[in-house]
This record gives sequence, C-alpha cells and structure tokens, in this order.
Amino acid sequence: MKKHHTQVNRHLGSSFESWLDEEGIREEVEERSARCALAIQLARAMERRGVSQMELARRMKTSRAVVQRVLDGGNPGLTFKTAQKATAALGLHLVVRVVGDRAGSPRREPDLAAV
Repeated sequence: MKKHHTQVNRHLGSSFESWLDEEGIREEVEERSARCALAIQLARAMERRGVSQMELARRMKTSRAVVQRVLDGGNPGLTFKTAQKATAALGLHLVVRVVGDRAGSPRREPDLAAV
C-alpha cells in the first residue's frame, strides 16, 4: 500500500500582510505598490488630457527619460519633488496619506480612483 505524502501549507489561513512580514518583504512591496499606484494615476491623467511624455517633460522642464522613470512604477529613485512636479504639470495635486498601522488597524489599498 502506498503512503501519500501531504504537505502542510503553513500560510493557510494567514493574511497576505502576515506572509509579507514572514518573508521580510512587506516594506519593499508596499513601497513599490505606492509607486505603481502613482504611475497608473499619472498615465491615466496624461491619457485623459492628451498629454504625451514629451509634453509632460516640457511642462516639468526635464527630459523624457525622467518622465519615463516617473511612469515606471518599479523605479525606487522616485522622489516626492519629482512626483509633485509631474502632478502639478498635469494640473493636479499630490496628496500623501498615512493610514492604519502594522499592529492591526484597518488598511486602505492604494487609491486608483480616476484622477
């Protein structure tokens, strides 16, 4: 008679946040998530306003390469100053919120509402 080997999933029933904590990657994932949310919002605003990357660069008084880095949600070098310049160049305001805590307060997902 064959024995069946069953593997127990130690993450079963745990939250995504607790898994990120266990893996030691929560901070990195949250930072990238925020950058991606900003990049998505900026790209949507550009599309709605008919603004190209070249035009946004002109308005920001910078290069198109900088705009491409802003629109790359994976760019860890994005600064608040550059993010603010990009939003202002689109006639928008950059708003930063602090919500919840890591000790169990309710968390909000990045706001991807239409800009």
